[in-house]
Amino acid sequence: MRGADSTGGTRRRGCPLCAVFVSGTGTDVGKTVLTAALLRALRLAGVAAQAVKPVQTGVPAGEEYTAQQADARVYASAVADLSPVPGLAPASVLRSFSLPASPHLAAACQGKRLKAAELAQDVLKHWESLNGAAELLLLEGAGGLCVPLNEREDMLDLMAALDLPVLLVGGNGLGALNHALLSLAALRDRGLGLAALALIPTQPATVGAEDEARILADNLRMLRARLARSGCDAPVLELPRLARLDGAAWQRLAEALSPLAEKLTHWAERARGEMAADLVARDHGTVWHPYASAVALPPLCAARSSHDNRIVLTDGRELIDGMSSWWSAAHGYNHPRLLAALRSQAGRMPHVMFGGLTHAPAVDLAERLLQHMPPGLERVFFADSGSVA
Repeated sequence: MRGADSTGGTRRRGCPLCAVFVSGTGTDVGKTVLTAALLRALRLAGVAAQAVKPVQTGVPAGEEYTAQQADARVYASAVADLSPVPGLAPASVLRSFSLPASPHLAAACQGKRLKAAELAQDVLKHWESLNGAAELLLLEGAGGLCVPLNEREDMLDLMAALDLPVLLVGGNGLGALNHALLSLAALRDRGLGLAALALIPTQPATVGAEDEARILADNLRMLRARLARSGCDAPVLELPRLARLDGAAWQRLAEALSPLAEKLTHWAERARGEMAADLVARDHGTVWHPYASAVALPPLCAARSSHDNRIVLTDGRELIDGMSSWWSAAHGYNHPRLLAALRSQAGRMPHVMFGGLTHAPAVDLAERLLQHMPPGLERVFFADSGSVA
């Protein structure tokens, strides 16, 4: 992929971040090993990839690449026998804390407070600092999806801030379905795409060999069926848990991950080609915007996501929304209480016509509204559209 460009490493400077976020259904499920093996698979496929740890705990600052428990050592060992990529180390650690604990506690013990937005900026600055030497980053989170960064934010908030596809790693054994399905639901609730689900057998086995094989196979079958039912075509991979991570083991894992590496390579190439200008051009060919001419096409910014009072554009810039999305987002974007209420109600009963029927949410709301009305107003008429109104 790298040799075709005569302009050298600057060709991607300023381009959108090309990365995959690696997370787990819990701790000690094998996501560091998988990240390292995938790094090897990508390097073998000719992709200039780097493994990045935004937050490393259990390792003192200054020992991020040398300490026995440092994840960066695992990444480096997986590609130790491969030719290095010029200007690109196999691993990078952005923040490190000594206490082997959840990031929020490890940081607090050193007088620090982690914030999702600041960690996301760390990643973006690191991507820019590589000056085009990397084509793809593998970002490995700490623990599972809901590991706290602070009192209000979890690892999911960092993943949402970066808006990257997620490679979810889980243990395969008793309890795997529960942990995997809960994690998949959490990703869907945050609007995060699934790149793949990888399962690694847990150790030691708690049942006989024949029963264990039946359980492991059924977990894979069930998860594939559940993903297909939800319309997700992400692959579900089965990887072995190897007792010794020597050169042969790394090669075996890399070969098992080669189809995923190829998929990620194509995704990265497509992501580099799909710039905001492409979306605006498609829009101008199909959409008539409010308060705008259908002939003299208006200038547009392409939005990617939103949070608080901000609209995030596809190039990473953030707009402060001073008009509350035409007065429709008075409480800001992605307010946790509003999102929780929406998910709860949508999961129970998204909509029921009001002709001849009633339901508790409508009656509860009417009673609360009437408490604030002057005497004489004794009924609430709900209008869900202009024609009903």
